[in-house]
Amino acid sequence: MLTPLSQIPLSHKMERLSEAYVHTVMAMAGVKLFGGDVTEYGVDGYFQRIRVLPNGELKETGICLQCQIKATTTSFIRDSKVVYDMRVRAYNKLVDVADDDAPTIFILFRIPPEEQIDTWLLLDDDTLVLKHCCYWDYITGSRLEDKDSSHRIEIPIEQRLTPEAVANFFTMLKEGKFGG
Repeated sequence: MLTPLSQIPLSHKMERLSEAYVHTVMAMAGVKLFGGDVTEYGVDGYFQRIRVLPNGELKETGICLQCQIKATTTSFIRDSKVVYDMRVRAYNKLVDVADDDAPTIFILFRIPPEEQIDTWLLLDDDTLVLKHCCYWDYITGSRLEDKDSSHRIEIPIEQRLTPEAVANFFTMLKEGKFGG
């Protein structure tokens, strides 16, 4: 059994693992990721493309995309979709957008059940493995009224958060597939 150095809440461990996953994917995509302030209002971070200037220097460029990251042990796969019951309060923050808002990508990190905590992170001299993976979706819809309930979302399993998916986000943005 895992013997932690400190007894932080399980939800904090899950949050940190999900952030590590997203940071790793963004690094491999060559995209700048920033944010993660202690005070959170529905957006966990922002990412932005980097381009090479004619003199060889690097510069952030284009519109920022926002992301909301959630780690869960309760999602499941059904009919090639990741099924997750999202709190209505969180759902409303994703769908309640103004004309000048940057698009927000929802990122869901599936973690094995709590009783399998020893499998969440595996490492040796050659490998670092986080079990399961993140999926993304651009959630649209109408606000829901019952803030204390949940709303089921389904994310196609093809929408894994990969460096290629991140690069494609900016193409999709140019093509008008994201609002903002």
